[in-house]
Amino acid sequence: MGILVTNMPDGSRLLTGQIIENDRRLSRIVDRATGTALIFGLPLALFAAFAAFAAVRIINARVNDIGETAKAVSAGQLSQRVWLDGSGDTFDRLAATLNAMLERIEALISELRIVTDGLAHDLRSPLTRLKVRLERAQVEDDEESLRTAITLAGEETDRLLGMLTTALQISRAEAGIGRDRFIATDVDALIADIVEVFGPSAEDQGLALTVAGASVGSARLHRDLVQQALSNLVENALHYADGASGITVGAHVAADQLVLTVADDGIGIPADRRDDARRRFVRLDPSRHASGAGLGLALVEAVVRLHDGELRLVDNAPGLRVEMVLPVAAALSG
Repeated sequence: MGILVTNMPDGSRLLTGQIIENDRRLSRIVDRATGTALIFGLPLALFAAFAAFAAVRIINARVNDIGETAKAVSAGQLSQRVWLDGSGDTFDRLAATLNAMLERIEALISELRIVTDGLAHDLRSPLTRLKVRLERAQVEDDEESLRTAITLAGEETDRLLGMLTTALQISRAEAGIGRDRFIATDVDALIADIVEVFGPSAEDQGLALTVAGASVGSARLHRDLVQQALSNLVENALHYADGASGITVGAHVAADQLVLTVADDGIGIPADRRDDARRRFVRLDPSRHASGAGLGLALVEAVVRLHDGELRLVDNAPGLRVEMVLPVAAALSG
């Protein structure tokens, strides 16, 4: 304890006591804390600053990589992808999502090029024939020859319009246009209608066109497009099922999925050519002169994708079985 003497105005003295030990102890504690903070805090602060600097560098590197990839894709290098480090962190997940988007863009642009090239190639011949027939019609003397030339020109025009309509249907389906037109559809009645429409043509070719499978009831789907897809498959079977004796159209439910099938017992398609058969404007046998632009299966696959389904080409032993697997079985009702 310390004694403090204070002189008062009247000449007296005031003696006060002050406990200074606690102040000294507190001062020592503060000094020690300050020293400890300097000893441990400074390295921690330096480590935090280094960690922040490293994190910023890593983030900048990943962002720059994404930016460089975007620049390359914008410049036409559609095969470029964002680098993945396999860490599974936020940037890795973002990169994976961007890569999936870039793959889809590359596929769409590739398909667009195929469509453009295919249309240019397939339109050239019919347009040339149309031009020749119209030129001949101008110089025909008799009315019958003129009428024949005009009729043939009209048929050629119908084929061209059909080709363009199919190409448009494929593009719309692949763009997801039409999902708002899904309605409850009687699948059994739909199949029966197709068999009834194509039955006479099958009979003329000596083929039996029949319904296969049990009743499946109704399902929500795009009725018009599914009908068009099944019709294309039946037409393909009628045109190309060499050696076949019959064609079946049916439906069944498997693993909570609706499976629509068109099958024949002809020569089928070799396994190594089935992927080619799916491509647009591809004819597996160029020597054939059957009408069509090689868009039949492409339209079927586009319709299946619109329903988030899968198109399968399966060996029917013998022949080919085409399966439209649609995940709409949950909406089925008997």
